[in-house]
Amino acid sequence: RDGFSGYIADRADPEDFIKALVMQQNDRSAMLLDTMLNRLPLQTCMPDKESIINEIIMEIWEHPCSAYSSLREKIKPKANEILKRRISIPVEPYDIQIDTTKENIRW
Repeated sequence: RDGFSGYIADRADPEDFIKALVMQQNDRSAMLLDTMLNRLPLQTCMPDKESIINEIIMEIWEHPCSAYSSLREKIKPKANEILKRRISIPVEPYDIQIDTTKENIRW
């Protein structure tokens, strides 16, 4: 983010690399993304492996292009599964009922 100073907070997140790679939208980036999707599940010492894989899948899904067409076919079931788990809550002023009555709390 601010250059590498040796501190962990200065390192880029994996999601930053994934987003930059997906935005290339060419055959080379498609090949790298396919390699990542094939090899990451085999890693044994990555505590956030599932979230990184899901990030790759969703970035590919949200940025369709001709280079990613075969990848999109491959990840379609998993992308649909992830999308079903997302919860959307409409935030409209008329839908929200807020209780504004005062409550006396005694300790």
